[in-house]
This record gives sequence, structure tokens and C-alpha cells, in this order.
Amino acid sequence: MSKLVQESRASRNPSENAMPEDIRFVARREPYVRVIDGEAVFYDPAMHEAVYFNAPAYAVWRHFDEPRTVREVSLALARELGVPVNQARVHASNALAAMQRHGWVARITQE
Repeated sequence: MSKLVQESRASRNPSENAMPEDIRFVARREPYVRVIDGEAVFYDPAMHEAVYFNAPAYAVWRHFDEPRTVREVSLALARELGVPVNQARVHASNALAAMQRHGWVARITQE
């Protein structure tokens, strides 16, 4: 049986999810995604888990189609949503932390 995890609606302390701004991340594996009114439900068949992401969190996901830093995603998200960069950074960090917990994005290490 699948369980629904509401990652982006959970009340979180933004400092808990703060991500280094200069580290690159990229999508590691693709969950099944169903988009409804700009929000998305991700289903991970390996974990038998469905995860809800609000519109800002789903926008963050779309930016990790290629390696990007939190700074790059925050700037793009600020432009896309019309919000201040610091607010976009909180959205990006929270969404990225959730995506990392589920194994959907990976940190790219410098060599």
C-alpha cells in the first residue's frame, strides 16, 4: 500500500534544510509524476510511496534536469514565481531536502 507524504506542506524550520549554495545537484532517478494545477504528486514504485509537492517545490524539481546549484535554482525560481531570492532559496532548500530524502536528486562531487 502506498502512503502519501506531504513534504512541501509540512511545517519546517528553514535553517534545518539549508543547503550549500555552490554544490551542484542533479536528478538521479525519475519518479512517476502527475501534475494537477501546477502542483505534483510523485509516485516512487520502489518505495511504494506517493509524495505531494506544491507548485514552488515542483518548479524546483523541473530545474534539476541538468546539474545546478541551489543558488542557480533560487535565482531562476525567484524570476519564475516573482518572489524575493531569499524566499525562493527557502523553497529550493526545502524541496531539495525532500528530494534528497527520497533519493531523487544526487549531490555532484567535485573531482
